[in-house]
Amino acid sequence: MRVTYRLSMWLVAGNCLVLGGYGALALQREISTFRRTMERDTRSAGEALLLLAGERWREDGREAALAAIERSSKRHSELSFRWLDGDELRTELGGGLGEGGLGAPHFVRSPTHLRAFVPFAPPHGPPGALVVQKSLGRDQRYVRRSLARLGLTTLASILVSAALAAGLGQALVGAPMRRLVDRLQRVGGGELSERLDLDRRDEFGALGDAVDRMSASLEEARDRALREASERAAALGQLRHAERLATVGRLAAGVAHELGTPLNVILARAKLAQRQREQPEQVVAHTDTIAQQAQRMTRIVRQLLDFARADESRKAPCDLRELTQGCLDVLSSLARKRGVELVLVAEEGAPLLADATQLEQVLTNLVMNAIQASPSGGAVRVEVARAGDRVELIVSDEGPGVPPQLAERIFEPFFTTKDVGDGTGLGLPVAHGIVHEHGGTIELVESEAGARFRIVLPAREEVRG
Repeated sequence: MRVTYRLSMWLVAGNCLVLGGYGALALQREISTFRRTMERDTRSAGEALLLLAGERWREDGREAALAAIERSSKRHSELSFRWLDGDELRTELGGGLGEGGLGAPHFVRSPTHLRAFVPFAPPHGPPGALVVQKSLGRDQRYVRRSLARLGLTTLASILVSAALAAGLGQALVGAPMRRLVDRLQRVGGGELSERLDLDRRDEFGALGDAVDRMSASLEEARDRALREASERAAALGQLRHAERLATVGRLAAGVAHELGTPLNVILARAKLAQRQREQPEQVVAHTDTIAQQAQRMTRIVRQLLDFARADESRKAPCDLRELTQGCLDVLSSLARKRGVELVLVAEEGAPLLADATQLEQVLTNLVMNAIQASPSGGAVRVEVARAGDRVELIVSDEGPGVPPQLAERIFEPFFTTKDVGDGTGLGLPVAHGIVHEHGGTIELVESEAGARFRIVLPAREEVRG
């Protein structure tokens, strides 16, 4: 996890910064202490030798004292001693020596040696200084060892802190974070029943509880949405069925008139058949006519019942031209009764993948509205055409049209411009819903010179051999 890695890196970096700063200060302090100790030891060695040399100088003279100093220099491997008179001392120190001579021990450090100038006033002769020179090799080795120890200590601390930070970060941050991410991904995929249950009393535990509560709320909302969607679908189906039944009721008068003609023909032929019993060929002709008219009535009644039944939506290959022709056949009696002509202008082949019953309801509603809006002697024109990957259907009438202030409301439920009892206000809203369910559009494209509705639906690709 990136958070774990970042936490480990920041902890290690902070540890390195603290240890590095502390180590540098400690090393500087050790070196400073070691240098002061070396200066003290060097001065002490010089002062001790001067005590011995001073006694020899007083008793045996200058040469004996210098010889003792030379012998002491040979006996020490790390220390060397030299006597400098006033002039030699001035030449050696140059500007470091004041007019009054060397009043206190003076130290000069080079990269490889430390020299201590210890002032001394001999019993006989001018004052001078004992030069004690010490090699700094041990000092440098000490510094190198201290740096090595500091580096090893820092490296060990880095490794330990990195391991602890990675382990603790993984246990305290990485593992719960990974479980939270996995759970949220499953929630995004729709898995809402599982619960996280981190069993922790920190912020991650609170976040896990919040995710569980969110999942429970989403699951409840999803179940409620599914129930509401099912109820809406059932209500919509009932609404569409009710609209079909209302349409059947409006068609009833026309159907009754349509059935009257074949019934009269059947009755007249039956009477003729009774009178012409001695002429079998005439009786056969009458019975053929009776059968034809009965089939005509059966077809009319079947069309009406098919339109009225409440089936579930089932999409299947169909042809819009054939559906339109069947719809006009059912409505032809209503059109004749009102003195309106039905005109179909259709190209060959307008294939669809649709629910034929639902599309028949849409067509019936539009054509019936057009018939009722058209004056006697007028015409209702229905056009079916294929336009690329779309199929268009246009229903136009010669009525007064829809006023502009009402055109935007015609697809609202229960809105109607008809008189009370002549319409439910659900025909166009139901048609609008059906067309959209089929991936199409329905619109009022012209309303001043008669109403003109256009439906656009996706065409079904035809299989060609």
